[in-house]
Amino acid sequence: MDKKKLSELTVTRIRSVSTIYTAQHATSRRTCRPCWAIVYKWEGETEYHLPNGKSCISNSRHPVILPCGSDYEWLCTRAGRYSIVEFDADAACTGLIDFHISATDQLLAALRKLEETCTLKRELWQMDAKNQIYAILLNLLRSAPTESYTTSRKLDMIRPAVDFMHLHYDRSMTNEELAAMTAVSTVYFRKIFTQ
Repeated sequence: MDKKKLSELTVTRIRSVSTIYTAQHATSRRTCRPCWAIVYKWEGETEYHLPNGKSCISNSRHPVILPCGSDYEWLCTRAGRYSIVEFDADAACTGLIDFHISATDQLLAALRKLEETCTLKRELWQMDAKNQIYAILLNLLRSAPTESYTTSRKLDMIRPAVDFMHLHYDRSMTNEELAAMTAVSTVYFRKIFTQ
């Protein structure tokens, strides 16, 4: 699902909001996820792998949305807490939606407030919680960098190298190694990456 399509999502019911600790090397496989989820890692890191070979990471700078109907495996590569917001919505898709955020304070505050709303269940709590989920989605969408300056063809061309860098950011790598993953020259890879 395109990130822009999230703006058309209609949240119909809040299922749960919780903060959980995951140990390093914990792993699981999901098939046809029954509901939507927003996952935010307070600390630690988790890798998500899709059946089509694509992958993404989730950490304090990379929240992930797990759509209803999606299939994936996850592996916790660094232990830590995460918040998960599970909800029903009027759409389904098969891929994961990852974000890069630079400022985490606003998202953390929104998640804490949402967890409190769902725990206390005061009058009109479902409506209040839906409103808060929309605010979180809006915040994520607004934080997403615009990619209008680079054609999607060029982005698709270097995507394997970018995904590799996200998953292996803690090791050194060369431009030549990354360019080889994209089947373009090192010079052209650097040009596209800079764009």
